[in-house]
Amino acid sequence: MKIFPILLVCLLMSLPTKAQYAFNYKNFSNAPLLTLEEAAYKKDKFVVLTPNEAGKRGGLWHDKKVKVRDGFSTSFSFRMHKGGVDFDSDQKGADGIAFVIHSNPKATGMGNHGGGIGYEGIPNSIAIEFDNWQNGEWGEPNDNHVALHTLGTAPNSSGKAKAINTDLPTTLENGQIHQARIEYEQGVIKVFLNEKQVLNHTIDVGKTLNLDNETAWVGFTSSTGAAYSYQEIHSWQFKGALPPPAVKEPEPEPKKPTILENRVVVGKKVIKVHNPKITLQVWDKGIEDGDIISLNLNKTWVLENYALKKNKKSIEVNLSEGENFLVLHALNLGRVPPNTVVLTVVDGKKTHQTLLNSNMKASDSIEIRYEPK
Repeated sequence: MKIFPILLVCLLMSLPTKAQYAFNYKNFSNAPLLTLEEAAYKKDKFVVLTPNEAGKRGGLWHDKKVKVRDGFSTSFSFRMHKGGVDFDSDQKGADGIAFVIHSNPKATGMGNHGGGIGYEGIPNSIAIEFDNWQNGEWGEPNDNHVALHTLGTAPNSSGKAKAINTDLPTTLENGQIHQARIEYEQGVIKVFLNEKQVLNHTIDVGKTLNLDNETAWVGFTSSTGAAYSYQEIHSWQFKGALPPPAVKEPEPEPKKPTILENRVVVGKKVIKVHNPKITLQVWDKGIEDGDIISLNLNKTWVLENYALKKNKKSIEVNLSEGENFLVLHALNLGRVPPNTVVLTVVDGKKTHQTLLNSNMKASDSIEIRYEPK
């Protein structure tokens, strides 16, 4: 892998530095910041949103508002059983599970039962539904689809989707645990089911909803009507406040701009040290999500193809007097983009800590300035 100097950079991308809010419920045996509503209840280590009964509605909400305007990533596992129906129909269980974003303090208990999947009627909301019942009166093409629904700040409706996919890689209602992931970045919501992308929709969450200082509540709703089934959430992870890269005007004389594999290197952080030999420590402060990185110091690789852990990785390096440039090169985005690293520079008895973020277009960097005493 080579580093090529570039004489002119037309656009510099500055990577996000905002703090991230994250939670990770691998199961719900201990879940202190969650609210269950109506028919929802805990069973063993998972949450049953609806029992196998007609006319039920359930909800599962995180108690604290989270930042959603600039981006987020959430993943969860769920299960739907075949269930039953109280009338003559080839279809069985119903009606589905929805991941809901809303900014309405009175939303609890507002959503409709049956085909409303527990979110219909909630104002100021966006719902991404995993629907296992075909409501022909709304023109739904089948009983196995993923769709996005919103009417902005008006009460939401499950009758007309903004985006829908009816050709899924699996049957939702098969009694198996499915993995779902929803990512929102740079004005696009992407939905993945069992690691396959099933939805891609352009939407500005900040303009669609009336947010409270960039934040909203997030959670799940579900419901049954005359058809019903057990509908469950088994795990849930969320990471918010992921602002997309912003375009800046070019600087008159960019300082040592470099491209790694056609990636722009950015960053203006400066750390001053007084020892020529220092220790670098890197680790994943949040959720271990499979981030793989390399570190380059003064055009030399000092760490390559390293999978970040919560435990610190230490590297001793020697500095040149004056400017030394350390670049974080992301080899992937992990399960929760972007690739984020906590970096500590140990200078004798002093330590300096910072946060670096990189993606597949731009690599974050810092200047370590060695000034002998």
